[in-house]
Amino acid sequence: MKRILFLDVRNATRSQIAEAWFNQLAGGYGQAQSCGTMPANAIDARAVQVMLEVGLDLHAKSPKRVSQQALAQADIVVLMGKDIQPHAFKSAHVWEFKDLAGERVEQRLARMLL
Repeated sequence: MKRILFLDVRNATRSQIAEAWFNQLAGGYGQAQSCGTMPANAIDARAVQVMLEVGLDLHAKSPKRVSQQALAQADIVVLMGKDIQPHAFKSAHVWEFKDLAGERVEQRLARMLL
């Protein structure tokens, strides 16, 4: 089973959503976790709301700081944007996702539907 680590700065929106979707859809292929380089105090409330609308509950989750142990255990590290330096992490794949913290849900949905 592959271990995937989704990493962003605040671990409050992008990486939490990626972790939830991966774990929902992976079908036993792997297990994901997420963390941040400078974690927020809580997951963005709008991210929780949007994920609840598709049946994925993030209420019990909280932002976590990246650790050497998490990095060492990961088979694949996915950076959730270019705001993290990719050369600092082994086997890093960069997904260019804008940090949506602070945007209204309607703005997010409109951009996703374009």
